[in-house]
Amino acid sequence: MEPMSSSRRGSRWLVAALTWTSCAGLAHAAEPVPATLTYPELAGPELTLDALLAHAHEHAPRVALDRADDARIRAALEAAGRALPDNPELSLGVGPRVEDGAVGVDFEVGLSQRFEIAGERAARRRVAGAVRRGIEAERRDRHWDLHTTVHALFYRALVARERVALAAQVVAFQEEIAAIVGKQRAAGEVSQLDERVALAESANARQALSAAVQVELGLRHELALVTGWPADAPPRPRGALTPVTHLPPLAELIARAEASRPDLAVLDAAIAEARARVAAADRDRTPEPTLGLSWTRESSPVGGEGAHVVIATIGLPLPLVVENDPARAEARAALEVALAERRRAGAEVAAAVTRAYRAAELSTRRLATFGNEVLPRFDENLAALRRAFELGEIDIFGLASGRERFLEARRDALSAQESYFDALAELEHAVGIDILDAAGGEH
Repeated sequence: MEPMSSSRRGSRWLVAALTWTSCAGLAHAAEPVPATLTYPELAGPELTLDALLAHAHEHAPRVALDRADDARIRAALEAAGRALPDNPELSLGVGPRVEDGAVGVDFEVGLSQRFEIAGERAARRRVAGAVRRGIEAERRDRHWDLHTTVHALFYRALVARERVALAAQVVAFQEEIAAIVGKQRAAGEVSQLDERVALAESANARQALSAAVQVELGLRHELALVTGWPADAPPRPRGALTPVTHLPPLAELIARAEASRPDLAVLDAAIAEARARVAAADRDRTPEPTLGLSWTRESSPVGGEGAHVVIATIGLPLPLVVENDPARAEARAALEVALAERRRAGAEVAAAVTRAYRAAELSTRRLATFGNEVLPRFDENLAALRRAFELGEIDIFGLASGRERFLEARRDALSAQESYFDALAELEHAVGIDILDAAGGEH
């Protein structure tokens, strides 16, 4: 497959076109080439895909949720690590003692504490561990979604940059044709209509360039937003539109998806957490004894020394009616929901990977056709049109028609490139691995 034109080559085309349009003059042009064709908005730092990904995983807005994840994990671990199920209970009592018409005052102080004896604390720790693993799986899923989003936007921006280079090339071509027609008109070789058509084609080409620049800037701003890059200087993607020549076998990708997709790992973690909560709820049905100690001072209203009474107590609830049934039922229902969600997602994996794989295959074949038949010949076709026009073999209308046909084919080729990399990003998301790395390609 012929390699696609790189963004570096696109930059040279853009510089050449803008230099030509800013320096060349038209003897009979209705208006000069506007200075806005220099487009200072296109300036910005050039970054590779790896550099953008590294920046995104540190500064992207959605990465800010990582700090909240850490807080959630700490909260779960702290709640599970408590040694006692609740605080100790202090009781105070005071009241009169009446004996033979005399009145005294009695005091009582009691302290009690409920204890867990069936391993409830260990069960809570297992729940907290499952919660931590689930939050970490959500984080990996979030970062993977960011990864594939940056992939797609990066290559879309590269294609948009190629479209700008193509539009600048057409501007240079049309300005050159307008100059030739201007000279022919001055020599009386062509009509005024031909000159007006040439000038109109030049104006249309400049407008198309402005539209292409606007699209590229829009994609670069979107890339800056996703990656957390400063919006006042959106990054310019630096790389080549080099396709993957061979995809891994479909069966291998389906198997990898079952083992690698972060969203499936999130569902597996949810199942593990639900099972841990079921076990903890079953532990909580065990009666929890309450141990206590009380001190009482009994007065002697009729005289004599008062009495001091110390009593140790133990209380045990009788689970005759309620055995933590609501919490146990809720935990088992949550487990059934988690299992059902995992079965649903697992059943959709093969279909999602297959759909994305077929789209990538079709996009690859379409891109190969354009690469072999259209891309290498565009410059050659423009040069042939120019020679034919200069030799008088075609008029200005034939030139415009031929140029539009070749330009349409080149635009379709760029659309095929964009569709290809979109399909590749969708396949990466469906499988859960970097297809470029898996296929032995480079960023």
